[in-house]
Amino acid sequence: MNYTPEDKANWDRLIRMMEDTLTHSAQRSMFITFIKPLKLYAVTGDTIYISGDSAFNLNHMKTRYGTMLYSMVPVVFGRKYELEYYTEDQIEKMVPEPQQSTLNEKYTFDNFITGASNSFAYAASQAVAQTPGEVYNPLFIYGGVGLGKTHLMNAIGNYITFQNPKLNVLLMTSEAMTNELIEGIARKKTSELRPSTACTTTRSRSSSPRTDRPRSCRRSRSACARALSGA
Repeated sequence: MNYTPEDKANWDRLIRMMEDTLTHSAQRSMFITFIKPLKLYAVTGDTIYISGDSAFNLNHMKTRYGTMLYSMVPVVFGRKYELEYYTEDQIEKMVPEPQQSTLNEKYTFDNFITGASNSFAYAASQAVAQTPGEVYNPLFIYGGVGLGKTHLMNAIGNYITFQNPKLNVLLMTSEAMTNELIEGIARKKTSELRPSTACTTTRSRSSSPRTDRPRSCRRSRSACARALSGA
């Protein structure tokens, strides 16, 4: 999902406003043909990405009703957004194929054993998995060895990919992430390392001066090809 529940509620309200406006002007058939099929694909930064079933319908909608739709957006969303339109086929071509997972599939919420020492971390991890990027972002898990930190991080990633197989989830150690960051700074490509809407990291209580633990990031899809380089 590339938008928040609030964005979706606003979008539904926007479509209802268009329906009321066109119905009152005896253009309900036009609403059914050109407006109703529109779908919210993503809300990122200053842009709302909209998908439609065909290029012909999208072009006709933009020509005849694009200005009306654009003017209603600030009323519903509370601010101005640019609108970009894509057919469903165009979106499918722009979204990259899922990368090979680095997750351990045997670690899931279903087989996680909860207790007094990890029940809060378990609940927080479930919240992150169900609404990635919206709560506990980033999620930091701290605890002793063997209490389930790595299990929970894998469980978060496995849950997200099960719900949406087209999303890419990366599990990596802090050391690997640091090395990528250093390399990105050296090559002036740090923008490619800017991923995700949801991250988790863990640290163990240990007598050693440094303990690197996996870090998991959900890398989200974007409707725009220029935003896909980091996916």
